[in-house]
Amino acid sequence: MTQFERPEQQGLYNPKNEHDACGLGFVANIHGTKSHTIVSQGLQILTNLTHRGATGYDSKLGDGAGILIQMPDTLIRDEAKKLAIDLPVSGQYACGLIFFPQSTQHRNQCEKIITDIIKEEGQTFLTWRDVPTNNSNIADAAKALEPNIKQVIIAQGKEVKDQNHFERKLFVIRKRIEHSIKKLGLDDPAQFYIPSLSSRTIVYKGMLLANEVDTYYSDLKDARVTSALALVHQRFSTCSIDVKLMLSTMVPLVIPWSFKIWVISFSSINKALVVSPTNSTCICETFLLTLAFHAITNKNISAAPAMLHKVLINMFCHCFI
Repeated sequence: MTQFERPEQQGLYNPKNEHDACGLGFVANIHGTKSHTIVSQGLQILTNLTHRGATGYDSKLGDGAGILIQMPDTLIRDEAKKLAIDLPVSGQYACGLIFFPQSTQHRNQCEKIITDIIKEEGQTFLTWRDVPTNNSNIADAAKALEPNIKQVIIAQGKEVKDQNHFERKLFVIRKRIEHSIKKLGLDDPAQFYIPSLSSRTIVYKGMLLANEVDTYYSDLKDARVTSALALVHQRFSTCSIDVKLMLSTMVPLVIPWSFKIWVISFSSINKALVVSPTNSTCICETFLLTLAFHAITNKNISAAPAMLHKVLINMFCHCFI
């Protein structure tokens, strides 16, 4: 049995009864206006999911949680200046969050592969940034697997035509890096993983409790971190019975599993698109992702509110048929 396969039927256990029910939440400003408030609201949704998440023998040991936001340009630009790096205009550079092995030797091997592949793909490696973290309140078991977390900053190459072309390049870079490092067969408590690598969005995640994400990542409390949307995820205990998979430090932020339907409503108070959980049926999270990327690619998703409202109604009606 591989890590992602279910066991065969035995005793009272039947794999047909398995189902997935991770918690997802989404909040966006309908005018595409970035603010730290949106980030805070996304984290509040995540905190509200805490009661559904699983914990291990240690109540501080969570299954995993994280948040996706738009690129916090002000923060990344300011931090790059501290490293004597002047960034290109927004959209012409990427910032990726990377989990490195604990071993310095292994980490150096990974860093060399990353910088080499970036150069081979015609892009420009700019710098590494050590991501500030606070592990004082996470479980000992999580600390034992805790990776060294860095951000890599990449400028687009001269041959890149536009941002979409840049995103495709970043995808190729990411996949090449993952395959190359996998071949190293590193034996390290913290495994190598790339949660995100994009010029549009960034992910902060880990084997954390839902309410610990912004405690662990101090960036998320920084007022310079602004976004017009926030997509959050908490892994629920029903998603797996495989202990090895459950203890993985690198739980994907968005995974192709179904989840309980979310009620989406327009808030007249802060003109935000708010998503809240219910106990209804299931729907593919592709809907939320599509909505999120509409907010990213179209700077003002309120340009067609009537159409958006119609899409929501049609989607919900379809789900309940």
